Order: sequence, then C-alpha cells, then structure tokens
Amino acid sequence: MLAWIKRFFAALFGKRPEALQLPPGRDVNLSSLRIGDVVVHLDQTYIVNQRIVNHANGFFWHDYKLYGGDDAHIWLSVEDDDELEVALYRPADLMLSEEPPDEIDYLGQRFRLTEKGTSDAKISRESGSETRTTAYSWDYEGDGNTRLSVQRWGEGEYEVMVGEPVHAASLDVMAQPD
Repeated sequence: MLAWIKRFFAALFGKRPEALQLPPGRDVNLSSLRIGDVVVHLDQTYIVNQRIVNHANGFFWHDYKLYGGDDAHIWLSVEDDDELEVALYRPADLMLSEEPPDEIDYLGQRFRLTEKGTSDAKISRESGSETRTTAYSWDYEGDGNTRLSVQRWGEGEYEVMVGEPVHAASLDVMAQPD
C-alpha cells in the first residue's frame, strides 16, 4: 500500500518514488487503538470514542466504544491471553438490577456463565477525561458462539451487551487522521 501511495504522489508532483518521504506514522494494532482512531469492519467505518484498559492479576485487555456515524455504537473487545480473542458487541435491551445469575434467557436463547471477575479499569473518553474504577464483569456463551456480556462500573448500573467473536483479520485499523 505504501508503495502505491509513493508512486501516486511521485506521478502527481513529478518526483521519483525514492525521493518522496512520507511522515512516520504511529504503529496501530487492536491493542493500541486510541480515541479518534478508525476501525473498519465489513465495509462499515467506526471511530474510537472511548477506550477502556482493564487490568487484573497481571493481565491486560481492552474494550473500545466505536461510533459509526448514526448515533449507534458498538463495543470492540480485545483480549490477548495466549491467543488473540476479538469480539464485537451491541447494547442489549435487557435490564438487570442485581448480580446476574448463572444462566440468562435473551431473545429466545439461553446464555450460560463462562467467566466472571473484577478488574481495575481506566476509562478514557473523547472529551479527554479519564476515570479509574473497579469493573465487574460476567461473560456468557449461547448457541452458535453468540456471547452475552454484563458489566458494572463501580457502583453504577448493569450494562448488558450481546455479540459474537470476529476474526482479527476482518478488521482494518488506522491511526486517527491528522
């Protein structure tokens, strides 16, 4: 891709490709996304609006709130624990007022608890503000690899999301445009 860009600018400005110097870019991957970076999945472009770095027992994982331009958002979850696990989640229309049970029925499907725990979370927002809090999470699996995730930040309300794993190769990531 970089070679094509160099040839394009060389043709446009009459310089040889070897003489064209592009400014160095930031190396972007799924674990290093920042606010304003771009994520493309299945021809849909999203902008990172919020970044959460979770930490528990020496292990880090990331959650990113992505906006697609229509005021709807999705969450991108990235865990690298021996192998890279990536999933996309959408908010679920399910209200919980107490600690989640071992099984949850949602949209005609039964989800079974696979993991729960707490982590220290650092939440970075588009406004530039940062919050540190305790995150409580419950992870569930349903039929066909469907996932359900319940989270609570500090003493806040429970948030429920439904999603599925995706292949990392199906996502293109780019540093925010200057």
